[in-house]
Amino acid sequence: MPMNQSKIAGLYVPLITPLYKGKIDVESLNSIVSHLDAHVDGFVPCLSSGEGALLTDTQWLQVAVAVITKATKPVYTGILRPTIDSTVTLALEAKKLGADGIAVPVKSNNDIEIQEYFIELSKRQSLPIIIYNTEEHYVQSIETVKKLASIESVIAIKDSSDNIQLFDEMCSMRTTNDLRISVLQGMEHRLKVPNGCDGYMISLLNVEPEICRVMLDQQSDKVNEEILELFSKYNLGGEWFVSLKAILHTKGVITSCEQVEQSITLE
Repeated sequence: MPMNQSKIAGLYVPLITPLYKGKIDVESLNSIVSHLDAHVDGFVPCLSSGEGALLTDTQWLQVAVAVITKATKPVYTGILRPTIDSTVTLALEAKKLGADGIAVPVKSNNDIEIQEYFIELSKRQSLPIIIYNTEEHYVQSIETVKKLASIESVIAIKDSSDNIQLFDEMCSMRTTNDLRISVLQGMEHRLKVPNGCDGYMISLLNVEPEICRVMLDQQSDKVNEEILELFSKYNLGGEWFVSLKAILHTKGVITSCEQVEQSITLE
């Protein structure tokens, strides 16, 4: 696959967040990073698979420090906060810790609002930005993707929107060098990607990085069918992070399957 003007490419794992008795389990976090380090191209802690919206700032900091310290691959810290101010606060902390960048979700379905948000974010902090198109909120048009790509600090877009037409358009633009930023598929049931896709940022990488690598490199129908089976088997269409924790616990990688349960309200 062409990697034209690519900033990031390959497999980037949105890490689960292990806890034990209600506290961040740093030992288990170190274990999963070590377990995956040779198989992936980068780590993205504190995103939705890491229950990032429920982590307190203190918990977020503990996770970020542990992953950045342990990983030998680039780390893009996820920031799932409701306001620009709270997002900037953690972005500045990520910079201090030595993160390679941040991954931030789209917070609206209004393209003008999306563009304004990421322009302001780029002005108020200096780390590279991966834009996260979620299932609920995502960029609506290829014209807006082009505008976002003109923001110097934006380096990639993780697309979990299931908007097949938009994803295909972005990948097509990558093949002709008409889109500067990397395009990453964010959904396990969409891994049979067109030319121009730079890689995957998917939860399945927490437990099955080898088959994801094979799929990215070979684009095999047979392997895709195997991954779709895992999608159902591992409940990736439901409370996927709970299932992934259970699998990692069974494999002896982490100590507990606990969820992040503390709900927080940020001004």
